[in-house]
Amino acid sequence: FNKANYSDPKLKSFNADWLKLSEPGEPRNNLKKVDELPFAADCEDSDNITISAEQLVQFFDNPGKQFAQRRLGLYLEQKQSSVPEDSEPFVADHLDRYLIQDKIIDTALADDNEQAMTDLMRSFTLSGSLPDTPVIEDDLQQWQQQACDFADHINGIIRQNEPQLKTESVSITIDQVTIEADLPVSGNTLLYWRLANAKGKDDMRLWIHHLIAQLALQNSSQSCQTQGIFRAEKDDKLLSVHFEPLDSAHELLSELIQCWQEGMQEPLLLNAALGQKHCIFKKDRKNQPVDKPLNDFTFSAFWHDDFQTQGLGSDPYVNWFWGDSPEIPQWQAHWQSRIEAIYKPLYEHRQENIHND
Repeated sequence: FNKANYSDPKLKSFNADWLKLSEPGEPRNNLKKVDELPFAADCEDSDNITISAEQLVQFFDNPGKQFAQRRLGLYLEQKQSSVPEDSEPFVADHLDRYLIQDKIIDTALADDNEQAMTDLMRSFTLSGSLPDTPVIEDDLQQWQQQACDFADHINGIIRQNEPQLKTESVSITIDQVTIEADLPVSGNTLLYWRLANAKGKDDMRLWIHHLIAQLALQNSSQSCQTQGIFRAEKDDKLLSVHFEPLDSAHELLSELIQCWQEGMQEPLLLNAALGQKHCIFKKDRKNQPVDKPLNDFTFSAFWHDDFQTQGLGSDPYVNWFWGDSPEIPQWQAHWQSRIEAIYKPLYEHRQENIHND
């Protein structure tokens, strides 16, 4: 390759315009703002923006992803290779267990018919998606027992309150934004469950629906609380996360909506996983703090991959907006206070208990 070839007019095969392809372009700036939502006009008679509570949950799970997909039409999902692998799995992974147990729980809660459960378990065996090893049948039996015990625990909570769980569809309007939600109500409790460790997204789902219920169900005879049941860090334990009734729901939900509106104009590093990591406050048996708030050093460790987990900075959407910078985002100087404004109220009201399955 020789640049001189492109400057000689006698060399017709070398177009000077092609030379530009070898030159670096301007640094890419992916953090630009876009216009306000087209339906967010200030006119008093304009229609309200309508979103679902789950959309709000998905936003706080990964604000950059929602901004990229909804405002930029940018999809960065990692696609599975269509080329068949020349090997087969020898060990079932956590995702296999989670998906199978989720179906078992749904079946156990929806139908007491033993045949339905037998047919479901047989379908797992014949699906061909699990490793063909001598221990897979033992694994399936263990997963089934864990899932059925979990479903029995959920049924026990429901029976304490009402014979069955009912879904109430509600909507509330705050700051010209209407939020629609389906609330799973058992007595005076919103009840959620997932046989997995509680992530930041799970906490945010409980919190958002809890705030909505405080406003939408305020005319009911009893105050509404919210409970979530999850797998504890030890497989033989369950984690119960709950929120008690509060009076500041309107103000807190308004702040979340304003953050969502801002996040539809520019990417925000306000992921729920980051909020949980920084704001959750746990103590050990000696009443000593187990988790400490993030500082610049621990944020850097959370940002980068380690040998076992993927760092926040490796998320494709986070990487798209902040990955080109030679330095990672400034935590204490920029994002810490914003994370605390959104997530501190959640974790100040969040309570949890560990109990046997």
